[in-house]
Amino acid sequence: MNSPLGASPLKVVVLEASPNAESKTASLAGIAVSIIEERYSISLSTVNVYGIGTGLTSAIMRSDVDERAEEALQTVEGADLLLVAVPVYRGSYPGMFKHFMDLIDQYAFCLLYTSDAADELDGVD
Repeated sequence: MNSPLGASPLKVVVLEASPNAESKTASLAGIAVSIIEERYSISLSTVNVYGIGTGLTSAIMRSDVDERAEEALQTVEGADLLLVAVPVYRGSYPGMFKHFMDLIDQYAFCLLYTSDAADELDGVD
């Protein structure tokens, strides 16, 4: 197995934002992770924004989050590869995902968006 960063495993973080525990979106992310694991040595973490709790939902600014939410934010910010698994409902992504991303350091990563439907590009912010 290769590691694009040398001897260290690739830090892959799956950021899930579906309110359903058994979602098609999460299943698709699992398939993507399996493909990545076939090619690279990885260290895998998963963050589900719906599992963080009130330490996230009650926060207005980053300084308002609790320890659990801060750990989730730092996990995402520290990823070498962030795989975002977010369903699109009625042309938009879930508000919980938007709130989480609003608290992320704006310089933590760059965005690559893929979709099989041109009308879903409206969901990119």
